Amino acid sequence: MAKIWRSVAVFAIFINVFFGVSSINNRSSGQSAWSQTDIGAPATPGTVSVSGSSFTMTAAGVGIGRQSDKFFFVYQPVVGDVEIRARVDALTAARQGAKTGVMIRGALSGSAAMGATLVNDNDATTFLRRPTDGGNVVTASGPQVAAPVWVRLVRTGNTLTSYASTDGTSWQVIGQTTVTLPATVYVGLALDSHSNSATATAAVSQVTVIRNGLPAGQQAADIGAPAVTGSSSFSSGAYQIHAGGAEIGGVSDQFHYVYQSISGDADVAVRVGSQTNSNALAQAGVMFRAGLAADASNVSLLLTPSSGYLFQRRPSAGAPTTSSSAGTGAAPGWLRIKRTGALFTAYRSADGVTWTVIGSDSIAMADPIYVGIAAASHSTTVASDVVADNFAATAVLPMELPPSVSLTTPSAGESFSAPASIAITATASDPENRLSHVDFYNGSTMLGSDAVAPYSFSWSNVPAGTYSITAIARDAAGLTAQSAPVSITVSATLAPPTGVMFQASLDHATLTSYRVEVFAAGVDPATTTAIATIDVGKPTPDAANDITVSIASFFQPLAPGNYQLTVAAVNGTEFTRSTPVAFTK
Repeated sequence: MAKIWRSVAVFAIFINVFFGVSSINNRSSGQSAWSQTDIGAPATPGTVSVSGSSFTMTAAGVGIGRQSDKFFFVYQPVVGDVEIRARVDALTAARQGAKTGVMIRGALSGSAAMGATLVNDNDATTFLRRPTDGGNVVTASGPQVAAPVWVRLVRTGNTLTSYASTDGTSWQVIGQTTVTLPATVYVGLALDSHSNSATATAAVSQVTVIRNGLPAGQQAADIGAPAVTGSSSFSSGAYQIHAGGAEIGGVSDQFHYVYQSISGDADVAVRVGSQTNSNALAQAGVMFRAGLAADASNVSLLLTPSSGYLFQRRPSAGAPTTSSSAGTGAAPGWLRIKRTGALFTAYRSADGVTWTVIGSDSIAMADPIYVGIAAASHSTTVASDVVADNFAATAVLPMELPPSVSLTTPSAGESFSAPASIAITATASDPENRLSHVDFYNGSTMLGSDAVAPYSFSWSNVPAGTYSITAIARDAAGLTAQSAPVSITVSATLAPPTGVMFQASLDHATLTSYRVEVFAAGVDPATTTAIATIDVGKPTPDAANDITVSIASFFQPLAPGNYQLTVAAVNGTEFTRSTPVAFTK
């Protein structure tokens, strides 16, 4: 008898949901954790590897367009205004029409409202947007630029603006449009192969997500009209500063300034976490400034990529700047200036706790003055990107006493199951009632920060391991206190699968049944006996011709390990198997 059935394809082995989202275990400076998913369920799942801010993606997907998308997405959720920038270094496609680039979308469904700045395999840049959920995609063409090419997308309210660039500094606007988006959007990298199964590979680097907006009372401005426009944003206690400017020095300055006004004696400190080397003398640090004119008198303590710390003073408007070396060093580093009357004293620190005086000078400045974070690229063509945190600008009080802090949860010795969600809480106080915030750490790695009591952080998706948790409280004067460490353990757990979803055979009506088979990982099912089999009968397919079978009891006897699964379409004594799908119990 001839075989009359055609094929059967396994779509998913599921535990709790049919289509899940994977977390990518990587963090880069100033970035949140990334997740990945296939939008619209392409036949071939996408993959990604991450190293710092560089991503290599391989994925399928018929495309991004019309009323619904099918592509691979690496993303993070962001609340409010945001922008994403990236450099597309390479795109290798098996089929013409593949695209990759940056995207902001309102949901992870295929028909969600969205916008994207993309590069296709012909080096053409485009701005795609779906103004509303389920609407048609509109396309605007940008420049045709051979890789590497920079792409950028900015959300301001419901306005999306698309850009392309050859150098990441000078940007060409491709288009701007209104897209109806919720408060929380999904921001990241998109790749489609223009095929449901054949894959494309993209190499994307220098990926930066900038959450726009500064703390209350703070502003940002370019001082002295740098040729490269600066920008700044604040999120999770950190400032992301994109700065141009020839220098801070001479008789007039060019730089980007994040500042606030203050009167009287004051203490200003900041930690420069990282600084790109646009020039050996690129500058980032703290400043007291008499005004926002380019030649205003000022006092600054600055860190450079390769020339160490600089203590600089301009005693009056338009006067030459005096610059003194304050020792070797590079980011990360703590910088601080304290004003007492006309006396300015500069300090540096390796940890923000123990401070070393590196110089002082007397300069008269009338109140109010401007204090903040200053950054300059020391170049008229290239920007420097600075990440800074722990910024504090406070009036100096007669008595400065440190705060106190202790962890309340978790308890010492407490155990959790991976992937764990761990609630970390602390109690903290300050004698002068000037507590700024509490930071939570695993060892030397900062997990998060909270500036409002009760102080807490929710640590999610924690993998198996042993961890040492501490809390550090910081007051407005920069004084700190650290809690006693709490050791916890997260144990590995793996939940067994509970079911299978597969596509019905084309000759479903005449089949005898379907058979689920489990084989050891790596073997050939055609020449190997199955470890376990179960006949699931012939369930009725849904409208999409998919069949879902819940068979938790079938998987339960399997020992923990790696396996592969097939579904066979059976007609009497003959059958046809699906392609194997790997899974882990």
